[in-house]
Amino acid sequence: MRSVHVDRFNHDEDADGYDVHVQDERNLIRRGYAACLHAVAQDLSRAPMLPDLPMVDLGVGTGNLAMALPADRPLVLVDISAAMLARAQAKLEGRTVTIVQDDALSWLTDHEGPLGTVGSTFALHHLDPPEKVHLLDALVRRLAPGARVCIGDLGFQDARAQDAFLASEGCPPEVADAIADEFFWDFSLAEKWLVNAGFKVRRRAHGPLIGSLVAMRDED
Repeated sequence: MRSVHVDRFNHDEDADGYDVHVQDERNLIRRGYAACLHAVAQDLSRAPMLPDLPMVDLGVGTGNLAMALPADRPLVLVDISAAMLARAQAKLEGRTVTIVQDDALSWLTDHEGPLGTVGSTFALHHLDPPEKVHLLDALVRRLAPGARVCIGDLGFQDARAQDAFLASEGCPPEVADAIADEFFWDFSLAEKWLVNAGFKVRRRAHGPLIGSLVAMRDED
């Protein structure tokens, strides 16, 4: 299943300046970026190593999350942008990596086989709400016993928090437009979906517009 908006959100043209832009926490949308990246990397690093199942970074971008993962773990790096993948590969020179240029949703939903540890930061908000459901459904179907998924992204803890932010004086018009245009997460809905599927879930806020969740599947 190919994401409807994948071509619109292909960031080939942004690759050169991406790292400078995304790490500028003076920008309200980026506030909490470093804290989120650190938290997700820590959660992924604590995940058990499942035999023959590499770590997967969905929407790897320029590799900022992948660089923070254990150097001895094989990685699968998935992104639609060839320019982003080239930068990620250069940063991870000497590591065991598999490069996959593909839509993250297609890669996850159109294939079978077990997955171990899956992480993603600042990529999956480009999926619209129905596509997020398909993404979570595929993760539930494919994650192996003992597996872990960690998502750090633009979003809100729940719909009430989003409504309160949009109604506040601290919400600039351009940020409100971005929230509507880029399908920010409602992390409470993702948590509910995963809990109902038998996962243990923890979610956190890292900034006004940035949060994360980690979901663990029991080994039984």
